[in-house]
Amino acid sequence: MVALELRDMNINPLTYRKAYWWVTLCITIIIPLTLHAEEPQHPDANKHMTHAPKINFTTLRDPFSSYLTGVNNRYADLMSGKNSRHRKREKLEQYDLSSLTLVAIFTIHGQRVAMIQDSTKQGFIVRVGNYLGKHNGKIDRITGDSLVLIEHVFT
Repeated sequence: MVALELRDMNINPLTYRKAYWWVTLCITIIIPLTLHAEEPQHPDANKHMTHAPKINFTTLRDPFSSYLTGVNNRYADLMSGKNSRHRKREKLEQYDLSSLTLVAIFTIHGQRVAMIQDSTKQGFIVRVGNYLGKHNGKIDRITGDSLVLIEHVFT
């Protein structure tokens, strides 16, 4: 129909050939190129996804049990010395803190140590983590001029 309309309008045959060539070019090359063009890139939804940490359910406290019963049990363990039964008691745990004296603090291999003296003038070398005194006192840290001891005393 297009060809008939162009002929009816007395159009130059050269112009008709150009139009025919242009339509053929559009149908065979340009239209298929636009149909097969790449789709726009969408951002990856999983790119910023984070993973939840792994949970060890065997060590979690039961949320339905009373917190106070656990506190009471720990208090009873401390009073009875139950926690101290799992380790060998150290020599300085038989002394009362008032009978011990801090004599010196020095460094051995980059680690601070302290020298403690009992009432009989016998010296002991202690490090962070050693136990001291009758109430399960544990040495927390040793500074340049002091020794920090943490012990649980219940009255």
